[in-house]
Amino acid sequence: EHTPDGGRRHKFIHCVLRVVGYCLLCDGAVLANTDMVCGGNAWRIAIWALALAVTAKAATPTAAAGEPTDIPKMKLHNDYTGNMIGASDPVTTLGQIICGIFVFIMQLGFMFLEVGAVRSTNTVHIIFKNTVDACIGAVVFWGWGYAFAYGSDAGGFIGGTGFLFTDRTETFAFIFVQMMFAMTASTIVSGGMAERTHVLAYLLWSFLSTGFIVPVVMHWVWSPYGWLAEFNYIDHAGSSVVHMLGGASAFIGSYMLGPRIGVFEKNNKTPEGHSVAFFALGALALWSGFFAFNVVSGNNFTDPETVGQVAMSTTLSGVWGGGTSLILVRWRTGKWGVIMCLNGVLGSFVAICAGVAVVPVWSSAVIGAVAGVVVCLSDRLMKRFTIDDPLSATPVHFFAGLWGTLAVGLFSDSPRGSVFLTGEFEQLGIQCVGVLAICGWTCAFTATLFALLAKVERLRVSEKAELSGLDPHKHGELAYPELSHMMEHVEDEDGQLRAELGQVRVELLSLRRLVDDLTSKRSSPALASDSGIVTYEAEGRADVCAGAGAGADVGVGVSVSGGGRNDGDGSGGKQLGGPLRARI
Repeated sequence: EHTPDGGRRHKFIHCVLRVVGYCLLCDGAVLANTDMVCGGNAWRIAIWALALAVTAKAATPTAAAGEPTDIPKMKLHNDYTGNMIGASDPVTTLGQIICGIFVFIMQLGFMFLEVGAVRSTNTVHIIFKNTVDACIGAVVFWGWGYAFAYGSDAGGFIGGTGFLFTDRTETFAFIFVQMMFAMTASTIVSGGMAERTHVLAYLLWSFLSTGFIVPVVMHWVWSPYGWLAEFNYIDHAGSSVVHMLGGASAFIGSYMLGPRIGVFEKNNKTPEGHSVAFFALGALALWSGFFAFNVVSGNNFTDPETVGQVAMSTTLSGVWGGGTSLILVRWRTGKWGVIMCLNGVLGSFVAICAGVAVVPVWSSAVIGAVAGVVVCLSDRLMKRFTIDDPLSATPVHFFAGLWGTLAVGLFSDSPRGSVFLTGEFEQLGIQCVGVLAICGWTCAFTATLFALLAKVERLRVSEKAELSGLDPHKHGELAYPELSHMMEHVEDEDGQLRAELGQVRVELLSLRRLVDDLTSKRSSPALASDSGIVTYEAEGRADVCAGAGAGADVGVGVSVSGGGRNDGDGSGGKQLGGPLRARI
């Protein structure tokens, strides 16, 4: 409210009523014809999400005539337009190049993280997506992504100059870092949609994300002309611009794709990844990348105190988040779960990005600790509502990013105050407006794209491709070719895939442990020591047993109670007579 008669407040309320009324009309039309294009749910998501963005933009106060505008700003990207961004200081330039390289290495971290969390028959597909994502992202950001993000302003909404890096106002070192940021946001979605997404769908998403969705949000927040920047919205290193945006898109994709085959079915556990070691390697690579991610964001490298504070705050947030998530897992399951601990660490890094340079160091530990709890609880919430997110991309990036963005309004030393430091709510309100706008913008375009792809049957792969794995079906390559003879796909007379005996990875060093475990749980397994084959029958479900004798190959036998045939011939078993999905 900037005028004595409250004119701006009335204008805002009027705009909100118009937007909500229009959305109700559109939503009613969708409900009346649920077959419209690809179903009502997707279009309702897009309509309401876009309404959030428009409403948040309309709510942004602008200075009235004669009102002072010399409010001190924070040390963010948009405040270094004439200093860090436009400068050619050799120390800052070198720091940006080195940190940009480490941010790109986060692509390697995402790749190993995802490879470890999925079945081995999707490994090549994950490598392909991360490689092509980097290629598409770099080309698109060069062509027009940078122009949309940092070009001359068009109403505070989008840039319009600097295509192909012409008429640029920033150094190439700075542009290089921003290109790496845009590519990171695109990669996040891959994890939430893993193992069942059509290749074309992901390529189109990568193109749209890096070329339009992310650059526009960058312009809002990090350009000196963006409407959220003028609103003093604070996101130092991308809790919302990168992570919350990517996590929101991952959530939309996971919801619209539906769960993987067999997930959330009765008496069936969620499929586990084939390598915890790869998952941990990816998480630790991301851990290293987050230091560069936060240090390079809006910081002048000739200011060692600020750079050191950012690095220390990042560290404290991550370790506290990992600790709280580990304690929660131990308390709930009685086990020391390493995967959820790593997810808690990553979620805490995501949360601290927004305020890493503007909150006291002690508060970074609080933000990280809460983020670890947020990741664990939101992961359980996703499973409760049967939303299948193989990498927990939504809990780690969306929910943790949302918490971190709002935490700025709780702990920052912003001139507009914070709830816990000064008792003021203004900065928290600004953060809420930015969150609504970014979520609305992202979800509207993501839901629309995926809805159109679903309509033409290019969003999800076929059941046969999903069960067999996308490596042999889409790429014709296997990450583990020496195990290809142990992959059998059994079809019935109608040619429909009825059983999968895949992903058999039995290591000889751990084989005896497997046999001992089976014999301790059941009283009468049939063990043929000369052939090394253990056959085993369990009531109500399929069990897979393996053994090895002297000079014998590793074999697998599968049996299902109620009929069927079990072959344990040392080279792989076959089972007919009923649906079976075995994951070993």
